[in-house]
Amino acid sequence: MCETKALAEPLCNHLEHNLATPHPIGEKDQHVEDEDENDNDFLHDVLGILRQYDKKRDFSAYKPNMLKRRIQRRMGLIGTGEPDAYRQLLQQDGAERENLSQDFFDLRDRFFRDSEAYAALYDTALPTLLEKRDTEDSIRVWVPGCATGEEAYSIAMALDEAIHRTGRDYRFIVFASDVDQRALKVARAGFYPESIAADVSPSRLRAYFDKPDDHYRVKRRLRRVVFAAQNVIEDPPYSRLDLISCRNLLMYLKPEIQKKAIATFHFALNARGLLLLGSSETLSGQIDLFEPINKSHRLFQRIGSERPMHRGLPFAGQAGARDTRDPTTHAHATTTGSDIVQVTRDLLLRDFVPPAVLVNRKFEILCSYGPVHRFLALPMGASSLSLMEMVHATYRSHLRAIIHRALRDSEQQAVVTTPHDEDPQRIQLTARPLQFPEAVRGLVFVTFESLPHVGRTTQPQASTDTERQLADELESTRRELHTTIQALEASNEDFKASNEEILSMNEELQSTNEELETSKEELQSVNEELTTVNTELENKVGELETAHNDLQNLFSGTDIATLFLDRALCIKRFTPAIKELLNLIASDIGRPLSDISLKFDDPDLETDADHTMADLVTREKEIKAGNGRWYLRRTLPYRIQDNAIDGIVMTFADISDLKRASLGSEESEHRLDLAMGAIDGGMWDMQIDPARPDDLPDHVYLSSRLKHLLGFENDQFPNSLRAWEERILDADRDVFRDLGARREAASAGVHYRARHRDGRIRWFASHGQLVEDTETGAARWIGIDRDITEHKLVDRQALQARARLELLADNVCDMVGYLDREGVFEFVNKAFAQRLGVRAEDVRGRPLEQVFGDDSAHQFVACLEAVRRGDSATCHVSFTNGDKAPLALTVSHIPHRMDDHTTGFYIIVGETDRRGRRDDDRIDQRKGLVHLQRLATVGEMTRSLSHDLKQPLSAINTYAGTLKRMIHAGRDAEQTTALTGKIAEQVQHAADMVSATRDFVRERGGEQDDEDLNDLVHRALALVDGLAGDRQVETQLELHSPLPPLYCQGIQIEQVIVNLLINAIHAVQDIQRGQRTVRVQTRPVDNQTVELCVSDSGEGIPGDKLGRIFDAFYTSKLEGTGLGLSLSKTIVESHGGQMWAESALDAGAAFFVRLPIRESGPSDGELP
Repeated sequence: MCETKALAEPLCNHLEHNLATPHPIGEKDQHVEDEDENDNDFLHDVLGILRQYDKKRDFSAYKPNMLKRRIQRRMGLIGTGEPDAYRQLLQQDGAERENLSQDFFDLRDRFFRDSEAYAALYDTALPTLLEKRDTEDSIRVWVPGCATGEEAYSIAMALDEAIHRTGRDYRFIVFASDVDQRALKVARAGFYPESIAADVSPSRLRAYFDKPDDHYRVKRRLRRVVFAAQNVIEDPPYSRLDLISCRNLLMYLKPEIQKKAIATFHFALNARGLLLLGSSETLSGQIDLFEPINKSHRLFQRIGSERPMHRGLPFAGQAGARDTRDPTTHAHATTTGSDIVQVTRDLLLRDFVPPAVLVNRKFEILCSYGPVHRFLALPMGASSLSLMEMVHATYRSHLRAIIHRALRDSEQQAVVTTPHDEDPQRIQLTARPLQFPEAVRGLVFVTFESLPHVGRTTQPQASTDTERQLADELESTRRELHTTIQALEASNEDFKASNEEILSMNEELQSTNEELETSKEELQSVNEELTTVNTELENKVGELETAHNDLQNLFSGTDIATLFLDRALCIKRFTPAIKELLNLIASDIGRPLSDISLKFDDPDLETDADHTMADLVTREKEIKAGNGRWYLRRTLPYRIQDNAIDGIVMTFADISDLKRASLGSEESEHRLDLAMGAIDGGMWDMQIDPARPDDLPDHVYLSSRLKHLLGFENDQFPNSLRAWEERILDADRDVFRDLGARREAASAGVHYRARHRDGRIRWFASHGQLVEDTETGAARWIGIDRDITEHKLVDRQALQARARLELLADNVCDMVGYLDREGVFEFVNKAFAQRLGVRAEDVRGRPLEQVFGDDSAHQFVACLEAVRRGDSATCHVSFTNGDKAPLALTVSHIPHRMDDHTTGFYIIVGETDRRGRRDDDRIDQRKGLVHLQRLATVGEMTRSLSHDLKQPLSAINTYAGTLKRMIHAGRDAEQTTALTGKIAEQVQHAADMVSATRDFVRERGGEQDDEDLNDLVHRALALVDGLAGDRQVETQLELHSPLPPLYCQGIQIEQVIVNLLINAIHAVQDIQRGQRTVRVQTRPVDNQTVELCVSDSGEGIPGDKLGRIFDAFYTSKLEGTGLGLSLSKTIVESHGGQMWAESALDAGAAFFVRLPIRESGPSDGELP
């Protein structure tokens, strides 16, 4: 209701003021004249106040009556009837100064205002302007007084359509200027209401406007309109223009200012440039500057010189100088330079230089030639250069007639006349309109040419009375005719004076008409405003009633506690729910907030309110009330109309359930994140069409952890199924998209390969499930993708380890088998199957007692219990296979433990009655195991060996290419020999590496010889150097030199060293780079023993495993056989030495080997 009242009061005041203010019509008495004088003084004071606060706001050029009406309107709107009070208000209130200035600016405009004028421009003027014009020349248009831009955009649309109609590519620019910055801001934005559809055709709306919401916006293609602040009267104009459209400005300016503006337009336009004025605007009598193209629609074309320099224009730099003549009356005279003189001179020379004058459309003499004094004389009184006032009265009417015809028809006109009785010579008056060059267009060249003398016939003497009477009558008639002519000339002079008075009255009437039209438009605008405001008031009252009812119901029904405070933090209103938090009653309205007791602890309540008032920033805080519930307190500014701040609004939203849910959600998210991290996976989710469940959309939610599995941050990879499939290898994409396979795979998931960001190939297992909601009909695929690259690697290594183990088992003489924890066979070697006469595949999957017979089942019970505890056990059984003689067998049970748990066990079966041959076979078996272990070691070194061979082979290839070019170039033998030597060196290098590997692998006899332990260390390091470099492991040597020689089998001791070095490299390969170190030390212990120590910087060996690492088949690596350290210790002990290990967690492990200097082994050199 307050807003409605504030809106209605100014209109009521305005109506009361207008009704109370008399507006006399007719003759003014002395009292009215005094009031006009006072009004003028008041207007002068108001304009001075506006100019005092803003130099750019000078309205002295505007018509006083229009300004007075606008001031009275403002006084009526604010309810001020006294001029003195309004003066004081303007001095004190900047907003009122701004409102008054905006009322002086007429911002009312429409698109294509006076559509018939635009039609004339489009159909007639623009085609002529574009005809024969070069497309390289830009078309320049100026729209002064553009207001909010409708006229400028209308001109741009018309010009763009005209150019499109020609089919040529013309460039154009429209300069639109105004002094009102607020109007220019609207024009630059290019936003207009839907009501413009009444003035702009649908085709133009589609072509030049967008409609984003409930308004129209000018398209970019029409943005060739440049808006700028400019004062037409004071600032220099734009230049080299082709068209000026000023249709809503001149009617508000004083007549003398209008003339200056027309002269400015003439200066700014190119030759033959176009000027379009409004229906109530004229050229202000300056017909010598423009000629009409369409007079009814105020469309004119420039004539005259190219650039007239008017001293009356402010931009000419002579504002202080005053010309005695109207600057517009000699626009051509100021530019009659060498071109006009030359044209005139040529005409005089061609026509024998008769008396002549050059005049403009207003009959003003610009220049004269020849003896014109016979025909022209200065008039009495004020000096004038008007031809009609200086020429002899005898020729005046004739000259006026032929000059008018010449200008109208653009053709030469002539007349012959006799001046008077005393001078019978005839005079030919000629008027020639000048058309070329363009600078003299609109001027007329007038000549006075004397014709040959024709003598007057002498009156014969009347022979009779009748003839004498006739002669007297003729003379009388001549005198009467002369008198009549003189009277007619006098009447013409009177008519001329009356005509000038009528013209002056016409100008006054035209000015009055313009003022009346302006008043009419203002009255229409006020009437429309009153009608609109009345409708708005009615609507506003209804809206306010509805809003009041809604607000009351909202306050009563809302569960959100809301408190409204004024700027002093006093209570304005509150909702009923606030009583749960504050002890408030209805009488507390108006009390300060600090006086109210709170039911919660919030020391920042008033501080946040003060800060929000200061910086207008909304603040939030979670608080806990005394009833144990949680609330979100939001403090925000209370905004009123014009975005002003009139207090504070506090809301208290109950978030207890949300708080509990949030805590539970955070815990769930944390648990889910831990679960995803544990399984190395991430989630995905996609919405699908239930009718087409196999048609997968491109948009899919990919969790940040899932993107991270491919090396991308969350914002570096889109939520796109297509983008994810592009990372999948081509061979696996069909498997990935096979939804049927996904349903069948169930928990196992679909396995596929994808390319990591760094180029590596990673294995993934995708687990998905289709979830359908029968109530909503929605369906979605939800799933998890896990990185199983390490699992795939483990599986492959396990298969490789199993294959190596089976290979080793198949190459031993004893019968070997592997059983699970329950005593079921999983594997038997060849010797087992051959010796017992069974097939290996028949044994797998059968219990131990079934293979050896039920009679021996009780003998295996104790052994099974022992291996399940982790202990080894042996039993003796008898085996019978068909008709063959029974075999007495010894079965050794060796447990296989992983992570301190027995997962299975090995059995080694031997024949008890063939002990001697069994010992021989055992020796051969161990020899074979040693050799196989060397083969396994070389397998690990193959990659490094191939890498090491690449260097000499690459060098050989380079040298060979160089040698070939040298031979073709005819180089001498000395140079080619040098290259040949280098090739031989590289060949020998490669051969040495291959030879060293071959010697390491070759199965040789057991000959012993003197060996230097340091040499054996160097040979072993050469074999594993490539592996160490590949793992980026640093090897450090601390070798004591010299050492006494060992008497041993060098290849076996070398194998021991290689095994220790490979184990050390494996132990450090997973720690941080730069800390991977393997150290080899040798030293003499005493006179009979030397010691070798291989240590690493790895994590060390746990104490519970340290004592079992030398057991056969015990390994901590999935790809290991568990025989390396066992065989190494056997080799060392066969040489009379010792081998042990020391370790501490996080301090690495050290393996020690002590060997005697001379120790005589078995005579045949074989291992026991």
